[in-house]
Amino acid sequence: MATSDQRRSLPGKRGSVVRMGIVLCIVSVLFGSFPLYGQAQDDAGCGSDAADSEEDAYMLEGDGCWSGTLGDQDKDDWYAIDVDRGTILSVCLSFPDSIDLDLTIDPVGSGRLYRDSDGFGIDEILEPYAPEDPGLCYLHVHVHRVQRPYNQVCTYTLSVETQQQDDAGTATDATDSRGQADVVLPPGTYRGTLLHSDDADWYIVDFDQGQLITVRLTFPSDADFQLRSPTRPWSCARSDHEEVCHYIATDDPQYVGVQRDQGKGDYELQVEVENQDDAGSGADAFPIGHASHHVDSQHVSYGEFISPARHEDDVLLVPPGDFEGFLATGDEADWYAVEMIKDDTLMLGVSVPEEARMRLRIFRPGAGSPCDGGVFGSGDHVGAVERLISRDGTWFFEVGLIEGVGTYTVSVGTDQATGDADIDWEGFLPTADGVSIPYLRKDPSVASGSTCRGACGGGCPDTCQDRPDIVRCVPASSDNDAHVFVRYANVIECGTHVGCRFHDACFDMCVEEYGEESLVGPCHDGCSAQIVDLYGAANGASWMLGHGPYDGWFLFSDPPVWSPSDPEAGGVEYTEYLIDVDTGDIAWTLGEGTDARVYLTLIGTLFGVPRCSSAEIRLDTPQHDDFEAGQHNSFVVSAEAFDSLEGIALRHDNTGAFPGWYVDQVKVTDLPHDRSWQADVDRWIALDEEDGRLRAEFTATPLD
Repeated sequence: MATSDQRRSLPGKRGSVVRMGIVLCIVSVLFGSFPLYGQAQDDAGCGSDAADSEEDAYMLEGDGCWSGTLGDQDKDDWYAIDVDRGTILSVCLSFPDSIDLDLTIDPVGSGRLYRDSDGFGIDEILEPYAPEDPGLCYLHVHVHRVQRPYNQVCTYTLSVETQQQDDAGTATDATDSRGQADVVLPPGTYRGTLLHSDDADWYIVDFDQGQLITVRLTFPSDADFQLRSPTRPWSCARSDHEEVCHYIATDDPQYVGVQRDQGKGDYELQVEVENQDDAGSGADAFPIGHASHHVDSQHVSYGEFISPARHEDDVLLVPPGDFEGFLATGDEADWYAVEMIKDDTLMLGVSVPEEARMRLRIFRPGAGSPCDGGVFGSGDHVGAVERLISRDGTWFFEVGLIEGVGTYTVSVGTDQATGDADIDWEGFLPTADGVSIPYLRKDPSVASGSTCRGACGGGCPDTCQDRPDIVRCVPASSDNDAHVFVRYANVIECGTHVGCRFHDACFDMCVEEYGEESLVGPCHDGCSAQIVDLYGAANGASWMLGHGPYDGWFLFSDPPVWSPSDPEAGGVEYTEYLIDVDTGDIAWTLGEGTDARVYLTLIGTLFGVPRCSSAEIRLDTPQHDDFEAGQHNSFVVSAEAFDSLEGIALRHDNTGAFPGWYVDQVKVTDLPHDRSWQADVDRWIALDEEDGRLRAEFTATPLD
């Protein structure tokens, strides 16, 4: 096995074996010009002339030094050598001053030629390189020019040395493809080599969720190597011949690649891992994956529906005092909890790293929107937020990363309130209306008179779009053997954002709690100032006109109207459906699959009434990653036994690292009655694709 010192000598112009070959064959080089007439050739000891074509190349066995003759009518000699994966090949050609020979190496199947051509009597030395694939490499010695007499021949010397790569101690070459990576790197220091035609080495690093991973790459000063990691965002810094990257580990294995942009040589890869120690907990303050950005709207209040769902048991409870935490790309938020008593003041101070920007936000118990906060950094790296506590209980605060990376310091203090000058930004959020559908009333009858609360824009803005009425057929409350219809009329779909939702809730609070009915006043002005501080004036102005950016969509309708049906028609019956979903796989793009929660609504005729809707049905296979690109997923669900199916609606909640979803088609089969329908979807359901919709309806065509 080649040592690291031996490998480091490879990029030099002349290796030890090359020099040895020149010394051993110097006699033949100095006295090698002679007429070929009447003399038998013995190229490389084969007893004859080496082949004149690649197809008949003479096989060389292992390393060594061979002699051959060229000249007169013999202009080419072809040789072959069999190499394994990870073989490093060095070749030298020596010849007299009276002739100029060219040396070319042609790795089979690679389509690449490695050539050296220097001039009369100048040794042809090919720099060490590693063939992409195992197999035969062809060596071609060719007469380029000769001095007079032109029919002279010469003796040349061909020296070949092979060594084996030892990337990360594997005694071979690490794979060039991320998809084929099979070398797992625990914490430690590793060495590898990148040469011509060996442009990348890929490895796997597999650590516990929330751990901080540091990868340090050192490479030759005359080369340019880079770290690559397509599966996780990370923060990196480069110097002349070093790159250091940080990222946060998840549950899944991560890939790390070393890519050669120019130059060649040995590199060193250091992998370090450490547990986060937010607030002295020995872990991340809010582990990745413990925060869900959607709550089932059938069972929660409007306030919970519009905000991240926090699992309170997972939030780290901190006492008054100072502590440190860490944020980086991939871990953009740390959550903490603090026990508070009404009329106390929560005082939070924060110090953020240089060249970083972070936000500090306070959340009251059970609220979905922040009630206080600020952004710190870009010159002002120390800040404070105070909050008068309006109720007993567990309050939450979040330290969030906007840009940069590093360790922050938080000071938590409490004090008895000294007056009532502070405004209590309590939110008064109505309950979502509807039967198993996330619809909100256009007019929720709040004191402020606001309509379409949570939509961006004043009231129900013109940017909202009309949607078809929705009809639900549900069991009668007094008799399960009968049914009634619930109609949601004048449905509109409006863009929403957490900034718009916070602003509407804040305005309602100003009227209901403080009696400030005018839109101009300290409370209303404070609401608008919070939006500017948290999201910027440009976003605030755009939202005021009903425009984006949006982070989701709300459906609003008139109050539902209940209508009785024929009492002799019977109750609502249910049946089983097989749902087959095909996720697209577009050749020129990535990210067709979704990590979000997916919901299906069946739309059809019930009791002669068209466009009746089922309840939303979540499509999910426990312990399985559904809806990946090119994947086919099947689900058996229970829903109303429609007379006939007219269409479907698909929705996802925009959660997960990659929520966007490209759907090819959906097939619905009524299993007991052996009837099938197909919806040709062929579109994105994503905020950042096409029309930005997260819910869309599609016509279902019978397949019978």
